[in-house]
Amino acid sequence: MATELLTKIDHELKLDSNKQYALLVNGMGATPLMEQYIFTHNVLDLLAEENIKPAFVKVGNFMTSLDMAGISITLLELADAAWLKALNYPVETIAW
Repeated sequence: MATELLTKIDHELKLDSNKQYALLVNGMGATPLMEQYIFTHNVLDLLAEENIKPAFVKVGNFMTSLDMAGISITLLELADAAWLKALNYPVETIAW
């Protein structure tokens, strides 16, 4: 599944090892966190084959549907260094 999703993302983004990326792996609600981590490991291995190491990686249930099984990938090109700083900025929320 990781290969299929990354192939589609690469087709659209034309991934480049000279660029920085942020990776978000989102569980849809019913996918156990352990499976999300295994999937993320597979994604990172596939990216490493292309000499891409995301500067930011986040895994968890962020946008969910009631007990929906599945995973989504968001791969964001960090076109501006400020974006990475913003992603790493400490925040407090009432949820998560």
